[in-house]
Amino acid sequence: MSHITIDLADILEDKLQFGFHVPVAIDVGQLLEYGDDNWDYALDLNDLLAHQRKTVVVISADDIGREYPHLNADQAWEIAERLRDDFAAFLDDAVADAVHINYPTARMQLHSRLLNLRHGLRGREDELVKRLLGELDGLLRLFHKVPESDTDPAVHGVFAAALDDIEAATKVEGGAA
Repeated sequence: MSHITIDLADILEDKLQFGFHVPVAIDVGQLLEYGDDNWDYALDLNDLLAHQRKTVVVISADDIGREYPHLNADQAWEIAERLRDDFAAFLDDAVADAVHINYPTARMQLHSRLLNLRHGLRGREDELVKRLLGELDGLLRLFHKVPESDTDPAVHGVFAAALDDIEAATKVEGGAA
């Protein structure tokens, strides 16, 4: 679990430095000074973030220092800052990869289907397969001419129908490719 402790007194004093008004003006600093409470609050970061449907990776200079005791506190913090900056760039790519792998667009699915069918037919020598490979090569060239931004279902449907026909032809001729 990732827990952090926040000092509510510091937060309240900063936010309400001029006090606040209810029927009586209250000086927050005096309230906190004379209140017999511990103004530290242990926050369960994982629970809070899960409730907000967010996630973070915490890079702690203290953890780095414990793992690499030859570093002083400033060096450990410098490493944590570098990791934060490097990780931000890496994270964008990692998120894009995870989305593409787990939830590919219709375009990506068609492209994958086209390449897999083409790969499955390679190495077979009969005339039908040669003709189908030619059709697949033509489809691939056409596919690459369609702009990435084109989300027209009709365009995708044309490619899907052509692939359906090629798959059906390979099954009729000699079983699954």
